[in-house]
Amino acid sequence: MTEPDTNKPLPNAAQETGWSGIEDHMKEYDEGEMKVLNDDIDAVLIFTTASLPSSSWPSAQLARFEILSLFINSTASDSSASFAFQVSTQARWMNCLWFLSLILSLSSALFDILAKQWIREYLQWRKVAAAPRENVLLRQLRIEAWEGWKVSAGIATIPALPELAIVLFLGGLVVLVRTLDTVVAIVITTAVSVVIMVLCTVIVLPAVYRRCPYKSPTGWACVIVFDALALVVSWIRCRFQWLAECIHILRNANWLTTLMTRLNPLAKKVQEWIIQPAGHLATTCSSRIRRFLSDGSGSLPSFPRFPNWRERDLYVDDLGSSEISDFNDVGLPTSTYPSVEINVAKDICAVMPLVRALSWVRKGTEDPRLLKHVAISAESLHTDDVDAEDRYYVFMYVMRKLCSAKSKSRELQPLGEPEDQLRSKTYKTVGDGHNIFRGGIFSGSGYLDLQVYSLDYSDRWVLGFLLLGDTVYALGNSSLDRQIMYMALSQHFLFFFRYSRYFDTGRTRLQKLYNDAIDSQSTLNRELSSSGVHTMILEILCSVSGVHMAEGTKRISDDGPRVSSGCIDNEIHLAVQMFDQNAGYSDPCARHQFVMMADLIMRSLNDCYVGDEDLTGTLLEKMSETVTISLKEGYENCGCYHTLPWLNSMLSLSSSVRRLRRLTVYMRSQE
Repeated sequence: MTEPDTNKPLPNAAQETGWSGIEDHMKEYDEGEMKVLNDDIDAVLIFTTASLPSSSWPSAQLARFEILSLFINSTASDSSASFAFQVSTQARWMNCLWFLSLILSLSSALFDILAKQWIREYLQWRKVAAAPRENVLLRQLRIEAWEGWKVSAGIATIPALPELAIVLFLGGLVVLVRTLDTVVAIVITTAVSVVIMVLCTVIVLPAVYRRCPYKSPTGWACVIVFDALALVVSWIRCRFQWLAECIHILRNANWLTTLMTRLNPLAKKVQEWIIQPAGHLATTCSSRIRRFLSDGSGSLPSFPRFPNWRERDLYVDDLGSSEISDFNDVGLPTSTYPSVEINVAKDICAVMPLVRALSWVRKGTEDPRLLKHVAISAESLHTDDVDAEDRYYVFMYVMRKLCSAKSKSRELQPLGEPEDQLRSKTYKTVGDGHNIFRGGIFSGSGYLDLQVYSLDYSDRWVLGFLLLGDTVYALGNSSLDRQIMYMALSQHFLFFFRYSRYFDTGRTRLQKLYNDAIDSQSTLNRELSSSGVHTMILEILCSVSGVHMAEGTKRISDDGPRVSSGCIDNEIHLAVQMFDQNAGYSDPCARHQFVMMADLIMRSLNDCYVGDEDLTGTLLEKMSETVTISLKEGYENCGCYHTLPWLNSMLSLSSSVRRLRRLTVYMRSQE
């Protein structure tokens, strides 16, 4: 064997490696495509081999019957010798149908052998001894000829021959039994009719219902015929558009009535007997024709509309998917452009099945590696041409659709109801456009009346990562109101993952969002801080994980899911650490974060508890120092970007919590 030339220049070696990779990819693609054709051919050959021996026995029996009959008649008197033999109509039909069936079966076997030879020769484009570049060239020439001569389409029609042969054979069988016995004929005819009806149904259904799984080459022929009929109907609509206009003009033509009344007195009778009935008839015809024409488009559709089953299944329109029963349920504004509505409809019809697919994978595995793939896929379900505003409507529709499927009424909740609930229960606007959450760490579960908790855990898991991906995308790519709605949804939805060890990817994303805003003072991050979104991210992260702050820095990290359901000692530690690391209470961002973190703790006391009572005293001392420093340095609202929320949060606490000695003393000092 010739040794490889190790002194060959590097560019040529790289080029050779590149052609080899392309060659491997083409080989894998061709083998997959040809395997499908080979499977169809093998199935036809097996069927033909099994059916040919059994399809000839009826004719043989009939021939033997005729010979036996002639032999018996030969012993009779010579008076019957002059009898002329006549072939019955049933015998002609029976033999025609059976011999046609036999011819079609043999033809299918013959064409299958030829197709096998075509495929074998096509796959011979790759030779080990030839250069990969030459192999790629030969393959490209052959694939272009293969597609140009429609070889795949021709091979796909071969299975239709044995199907037609079966129908012809059954037809001949019905003709045979009609000559034998009435009862037998009725039974056999009924059975054959049922078989043929089922066969026709499963062939025609894919042409009518696009998602029907009964796909076959014969069914594809029905699709082509169906599309051709649609083209003819569209042509008729275009050609007869003028007919509706003429009828409309005739119906509104008063000049004919005026002319008739002036001609002679008989015009009244003509008006009563002819004009009025014609007017009613014209009105009826015009309305029906207009209703028929209004359903069609102005331009003729392309023919054929789809090149294969795959493109047809992936196509989305109002008839192609059952995901959207009424597009008004999506809730898009009435001023939305039609192109945007189409993109949203396509995205919904793609996202809904993908959510079910990822949920199915999530339900059947606990493999961390596979779950990571599911999480990444869930965050990238949308297509690139769907912006942040439209993604919001898609997510809300998907969530409401899944929840309605689990409800007793099965009714889809209007979009306005959950939006109003989020605005009234989740957050409030204070100061100059600043937004803060209303409740504490564990208040997210009661925001929506939608029964999100009734969904399967796998559905909630996939929807959670979908929402997380949409939220990250919305920051900086949508309006402030939409960003706040995303944060409110996240506070409600991610509440279900506060103890989940499989939500590490989500916690990492939230942590990165918060730290990026700390590290970078870009325009976007300043807007996140001034609008309250940055603080909302921190509160959401506190509700799903144990948050800690690295020493000497304002960056945060999480230690996995929350350990305790109601204890907020960790949050108090975090607030105290924020104050201590802000030397001299000089950093404006750190001042605001401490105020909001302390307020989160105050808002959480109704639903949570403090394990270490000394921590409460420590926090109140830090809050007192904050007030003192702010009065001294002139920091308005203790450095908060808006009105100081502490007093309202403390006053909203239950009486049992307000009886705490330290808290009562502190509240009186603030008054």
